[in-house]
Amino acid sequence: MKKMNKKMIKATTAATLVSTIASPCATVLASGEANHTETIVKESDVSVKDVASVEEAKKELDLATEKNKKALEAQQEALNELNLAKEEKEKAVKRLEEAVKKAEEAKATAEALLAKKQTESKENFEILNTQYADAQKAQKEAEAYLEEQQKLLEAQIQIQEAANKKLEEAQKNVTVTEEDVANKQDVLNQATAKLESATNDLNQAKANVESLKNEINDAQAKKEQAEADLKKTEEEKEQAESEVSGAEEAVKNATAAYEEAVKKVEEGSPELKAAREEAAVAQQALDQAKATLNEKETAKANAQQALLDAQNLVVDAENGITEADKETAIANAAMAVADAQAGCDAAQAEINEAQAKVDAAQDRVDAANATYMELEKERETFSQQLEATKQKKEEILVRIEQLNSNKNTLTNALHNQTVILQDRLAKQKEAEEAYANAQTALDTAKSEKDNAENAVKEAELRAEQARQAVLSAEEKIKSGSLGFFAEMGCQEALDRIKKYSTGTSNSLGEYSQYWMFGDERDATSLKNMKEALEYIKYCRDFLRKEQENGNIEVSDKYAGDFKVSLDQMAKGQVGANISSITETHSGKVGAENLIWGMFMTPESAYNSWYTAEKKLYDNGENDPSKIGHYTNLRDSANNYSVIGFGIHDSVWNEDGTFKHSPTYSQTFTTTSIVGDSEDKFVYTVDRYEELFMNYYNKVYSQLDAEKAEKEASEKALEEAKSRFETAKNAVTDTEAKTNTAKEALDTANLYALDQQSIVEDIQKLIDKSDREKAEKEAEVKQAEADCAKLDEKIKEQDEKLKATKKESEDAKKAVEDAKEALQGKKDAKDAKDTLLEEAVTAYEKLTGNRKLPTKAEAEKMLLDAKTAKDKAIQKLEDAKKNEQEKVEALDQTKKEIEALLKEVAEKENIVVEKNDRCNEIFLALFKDRQDKVDALNEAKQTLTDAKANLEQKEAEVKKAESTYEKGSKELLDVLNEMENAKADYDSKLDAYNTSKEAYDTAKEDYENVVAAILPLREARCKYEDAVSKRKEQEEKVTEADKAILEKEALTVASQKAAEDAKKDYDVLSTVTFDGLMDTPMTEDAYLYLNAYVDEYKKYMADKEQADKDSKEGLDKISASEAKYAEAKNYATQTSADLLIAQDNYAKAVEANKKQDETKPENKPAEKPAAKPGKDNKTEDNKKTDKTTNKSADEKQAGKEAGKATTKTVDAPKTADLSNMGMASFGLFGSATLAAVATMFKKKRRTGEEE
Repeated sequence: MKKMNKKMIKATTAATLVSTIASPCATVLASGEANHTETIVKESDVSVKDVASVEEAKKELDLATEKNKKALEAQQEALNELNLAKEEKEKAVKRLEEAVKKAEEAKATAEALLAKKQTESKENFEILNTQYADAQKAQKEAEAYLEEQQKLLEAQIQIQEAANKKLEEAQKNVTVTEEDVANKQDVLNQATAKLESATNDLNQAKANVESLKNEINDAQAKKEQAEADLKKTEEEKEQAESEVSGAEEAVKNATAAYEEAVKKVEEGSPELKAAREEAAVAQQALDQAKATLNEKETAKANAQQALLDAQNLVVDAENGITEADKETAIANAAMAVADAQAGCDAAQAEINEAQAKVDAAQDRVDAANATYMELEKERETFSQQLEATKQKKEEILVRIEQLNSNKNTLTNALHNQTVILQDRLAKQKEAEEAYANAQTALDTAKSEKDNAENAVKEAELRAEQARQAVLSAEEKIKSGSLGFFAEMGCQEALDRIKKYSTGTSNSLGEYSQYWMFGDERDATSLKNMKEALEYIKYCRDFLRKEQENGNIEVSDKYAGDFKVSLDQMAKGQVGANISSITETHSGKVGAENLIWGMFMTPESAYNSWYTAEKKLYDNGENDPSKIGHYTNLRDSANNYSVIGFGIHDSVWNEDGTFKHSPTYSQTFTTTSIVGDSEDKFVYTVDRYEELFMNYYNKVYSQLDAEKAEKEASEKALEEAKSRFETAKNAVTDTEAKTNTAKEALDTANLYALDQQSIVEDIQKLIDKSDREKAEKEAEVKQAEADCAKLDEKIKEQDEKLKATKKESEDAKKAVEDAKEALQGKKDAKDAKDTLLEEAVTAYEKLTGNRKLPTKAEAEKMLLDAKTAKDKAIQKLEDAKKNEQEKVEALDQTKKEIEALLKEVAEKENIVVEKNDRCNEIFLALFKDRQDKVDALNEAKQTLTDAKANLEQKEAEVKKAESTYEKGSKELLDVLNEMENAKADYDSKLDAYNTSKEAYDTAKEDYENVVAAILPLREARCKYEDAVSKRKEQEEKVTEADKAILEKEALTVASQKAAEDAKKDYDVLSTVTFDGLMDTPMTEDAYLYLNAYVDEYKKYMADKEQADKDSKEGLDKISASEAKYAEAKNYATQTSADLLIAQDNYAKAVEANKKQDETKPENKPAEKPAAKPGKDNKTEDNKKTDKTTNKSADEKQAGKEAGKATTKTVDAPKTADLSNMGMASFGLFGSATLAAVATMFKKKRRTGEEE
C-alpha cells in the first residue's frame, strides 16, 4: 500500500467539501456568476497532523471555526451587495421606462386638450355668432307678433259681445231649467241601477242553472261508476273467503307436525342423556378448580392493591414534603405583597389630594375663558350691528336723491301722455261704427256653416260606429281560444286557462308572466289553434297506419281513433306557454309530449316522438325518460283516449336569445264517452275540426264585413267634410273682414285703455314717490341714533374683556404649579406600583390565585408550612417500610396462581369434549324441529295474508256501497236544486223585463229634456268660451310686449358674447405645444395648459436622471460580482480548514481516551446490588441499559467534535449564506467525514508514517 501523506488527505477533504458547500450556492449565484464560477483552492493554514494534545487540537478547531464563520459572513455581505446593486439597476430601468411613458402621455394629453380647446373655441365663436344673428331675427319677429296679437285681441272682444247677445236670446226662449234636467237624470240613474241589478241577478240565475246541468251530468256518471265498482268488489270478496278456508286447513296440518318434532327435542334420546351426565361430572370438577383459582386471583388482586396503596403512600409522603416547601415560599411572597400594598395606598392618597388641586385651578381657567369668549362674541355682534346701521343710512340717503330726480321726470311725462289720451278716444268711436256693419254679414255665413257641420257629425258617428265594430271583431279574434271556448260554453277550459294565467306569485297564477293574450305567437291564438289542428289530424292518420301495419294492437272494444276535448286543448295551450320559457314539463297538465324547435312540421315532430323512440323500445329500452313520448302516443291509439295540442311560436330577446322558444305540447287522458257522443265537450277529430273551423271562418268573415262598412262610412265622412270646408271658407272670408274691423276697434279700445292706464300709473308713481321720500327721511334720523348707542356699548365691552383676560392668565399659572406637584406624586406612586406588581406576580406564579392575603394571614401561613414539613418527613419513612412488606407478599401469591392455572386448563379441555358430543346429538333433533317451525310459520303467514285480503275486500264492499248510496243521494239533491234554480230564473227574468221597461221610459224622458235645454247650454258655453279666449288673448298681448324687451336684451348680450368668443378664438388658434415649451400661456382662462407642459418637462428630467442611474448600476454590479467571487473562494478554503481541524480534534480525544483506560483507577467497578424502592427496576419491567460509561473528557470531546455534525441547522434560504457552512456540512458532510476518518484508521492500523 502506498503511503497516505497529509497533502493527499487535505486535497481529498477540500475537494469533497467544496462540492458539498458549493451545491446549495449554484441556484443562488447562477444569475450573476457567469465570469466567476471557477473554484480556487488555496494552500490551507491548517494541516493534518499526528495526534496532538486535546488542548492544542481544541484551540486549532476554535480558530478554524472562527475563520470559517467570518468568511461566510463576508461572502453573505458580498452577495447582499451584489443583489442590492442588481435591484437598484432594475429600479433605475423601470424609472427610465416609466418616465418616458409618462412624458409621452403628458405630451399627448396636452396636445389633445389644446386641440380640443381650439376646436371648441372655433365652434363656440361660430355658435355665438349664429346666436347673435338669430337674436336679431327673433327681435324683429317678436315685434311683428305683438302687432298681430293686438289685432286678434280686438277681434275676440267683438266675438264675446256677439256671444253675450245670443246667450240673452236663448235665456228668453228656453223654458226648461237645469233643475228639470237634474230631476230626470236622477230618475234615469235609479232606473239604470235597478236594471243593472236585475241583469246581474238574471245572469247569476242563468249561470246557476248551467252549473247545475253540469253537476247533474257529473252526479249521474258518479252513480253509474259506483254501481259498477260495488259489483266488482263483491266478486273479489267471495274469492277472498275461499282463500281463507284453504289457508286454515294448511295451518292445522303444519301444527300437528310441529308438535311431534318439539316432543322429540324436549324428551331427548338415550344417547343424548348419557352424554349430558358425563358432561355434568366434568363441569363439576372444572368448577371446583376455578373456584380455588378465583380465591387465589382475589388474593393476588388484594396483594397488588395493597402494594399500590403502599406505593401511593410513599408518593403522598414525598409530595407532602414538596408541598410544605411550596407553602413556605408562598407565605414569604404573601408578606412581600402586603408590605408593597401599604406603600402604594399611601402614595395614592397623596396623588388624589394633588389632583383635586389641579382640577380646582383648571375650573377657574375654564370659567375665565368662557366669560372672555362670551364677551368677545357680544362685542363682535355690536360691531356688526354698527356697520350694518351705517351702511343702511348711506343706502337711504342715496335713495332720497333718486326719488327727487324721478319726480321731475314723472311730472313732465304726465303732461305729454294726457295729450295722447285725448287723440285715442276720438279714434275709438270711429272704429265702433265700422265693426257693427261687418258683424251682420258674418252671422249669415255662420248659419250656413252650422248646417254643414251637423252633417259632418252624423257622418263621423257612423264612421266611429264602423271603427268600433272592426275593433270588436279584431278583439274577438285576439281573444283566441278563450272566445272559442266561451262560444262553445266550456267553462272548464276557460277556468283552466284563467287558473294559470292570472293571480299573484303566491297564488295559482304563478305562471301569468308566460302568457301573451292577443299575440298571434301565443298558444291561445286562433292561428296557432288552426296549426295545432293539422298536427292532430296528422297524428290520427299516422296512428291509423301504425294499427293497419300491426305496430299497435287495439282490442275490438276500444277500436277507433282518439278524441279531442276542449279541456285537453286548454291543457295543451297551458303546457306550450309555460314550457316555451322553462323548456321543461310544467307539471300542470298531466301526461304530455313536448318538443322545441324552429321550422317544425308534423312529420318531424312525430318522427322524433314516435319513430325514433320506438326503435329504442324495440331494442329493449324501458326507461320512461327515453321512450315516454312513444308510449304516450301508442297508448292513445283508441277511442277511449282524449288528446289536446298547443303551439307557442318563437319570441326573441333583443340580445338574439329566445324569450319564448318555439314549443309544441300534446296532452293525453282517457274518457268513458264512446262513439260519436259529444258529452262533456269531447269530440271526434272531424267533429272538432268542423266546430273550430266554423268559429274561425265566422269571426274572420265578420271582420271582413265590418271593414267594408268602415271603408264606406269613411268615404261618406270625407264628402261631408268637403261640403263643410266650403261653408267654413265662406265664414272665414267674412270673418276676415269682420276681424279687420274688429281688430281696428280692438286696437282703438286697447290704445285708449292703455293710454288711460298710463296716465293713471304715472300719477300713482308720483304719489308713491312722495310717500317713500318722507319715510326714508325718518329712517335716516333713527339710524343716526342707533349708531351712537352701539358706539357706547362697544367701549363698555372692551373694558370687560381686559379684566377677564387678566383673571384667566392668573388661573393658568395656578394650574401649571398644581400639575408640577401632581407629577411628582405620580412618579413616586409608579415606583411603589412596580414593587407591588413584582410581589403580586411572584405570589400568583406560586399560587395561581388572584386573591391576596393580609399580612396577618401571611404570618400564619409561614408558621403552618414549617409544621407541615416536619410531619411529612416522618410519614415518608413509615411508608417506605410498609411498601417492602407488600412486595414480598405479592410474589408468593403469584407462584400459587401459576400452578392452579395449569390445573384449570386441563379440566376445561375435558368439559369441552363432553359438551361437543352433547351438542352434536342435540343439533340433529333441533334441525328437524326447526324445519317443522318454518313450515308452520309459512302456513300461518298465508292464512294471515288471506284474512287481511278478506278484510280489505269487505272494507272495499262497504266503501263501494257507501259511495253508491252517496252518489244516488247527490243526484237526487242536484235534481231538486235544478227545479229551484229554474223557478228562480223565471222570477229574475220577470224582474228584469219590468226594470228594462222603466229604464227605457226614463231614458226617453231624459233625452227629451236635454234636447230642450241644449240651445241654452250651447249659448252659455260659447259665451264662456269667448270670455276665456278674450282673457287668453289679453295675456298673449302682455306676454308679447314683455317678450320684446327680453329679445332686445338677448340681442345685446349675444352680440357681446360673439365678440368675446372671437377674441378667445384669435388667441388659441396660433398656439402649439412646442410653442408653449418656450412661451407659456398668460391668459387666466388657459393657465392650466402650462401645468401639462411643466409635467412633461418634469418627466423628461426624470428620464435623464433614471438613465444616469442605470449606467451607474451596471458599474456597481460588475464591482460586486468580483468582490463576491473572491469572498466565495475564501469561504470555501476556510470550510476545508475547519473540516481538517475537526478531524484532528477527534483523533486527539480518541488517543486521550485510550491512555485513560490503561490506568487502574479508571477501570469500571462492579455494579452494587439494587436496593428495593420505587426508583429501582423490578423483575417484570427492567430493561437492559447498553450505554457504556464515558469519562468526562470523552463526553466533552464528543460534544465539541459533534457540533458541526449533530446540530440541527435550517437549510439556507436563497441569497442568505449566514448558515451555509454548518448547514451544508450537516446535510452532506457526514459521508465525507466518514471517508476521511476511514483513511485515518487505516493509517494507524498499518503503522505507516508521513
